[in-house]
Amino acid sequence: MNLYFLNNIYFIKFNICAVLVLALFSCSELNTKTVQENIDEFIDWTFKDSYVEYKEPIAPVSSFTLNSLLVFDEEYSNYEFITKDKNKINIVGLVTFKSNDSNFSQQNNNLIKLIAKAQNYEKFDIVLQSNKNKIESDFLLDKVEERLVLAGVEKDKITRDYIDSKESLMIVKLIKANNN
Repeated sequence: MNLYFLNNIYFIKFNICAVLVLALFSCSELNTKTVQENIDEFIDWTFKDSYVEYKEPIAPVSSFTLNSLLVFDEEYSNYEFITKDKNKINIVGLVTFKSNDSNFSQQNNNLIKLIAKAQNYEKFDIVLQSNKNKIESDFLLDKVEERLVLAGVEKDKITRDYIDSKESLMIVKLIKANNN
């Protein structure tokens, strides 16, 4: 290897280090403190469960957005119970159960929290509509209602409806009812 080439690489590295050291020494103490505070805040925001506080309240996901997300879901068109509904625009969520399995997936829990936040912000009533009769679905509707109440929805804002359908899965539609 050429000795001249190695000397140039070391010369360039030395100059880069010298410029960095001079830049660090030229920073005032005040600027260094604010940079360190910003770095600390960024680390807290990134790696901890804390959040940045905003001066203005943030609006939650709207019922319209929840309906739009539902329509784009691939499973949405698989259920006749949903596609034949005349009031599709007001459906804000679907919770499906296999037989009488009342376990909620994390996705269903998150959906219910989003619906509760939208309901509290927009002040609409929620209709829980089951695709099975009252005897088959009352227990599962109790579970959905319980989750909604725990997420902040007032119990008197929740009503129930039962419609028999051919679906093998137990489906609960969460429908935004008109404000009265």
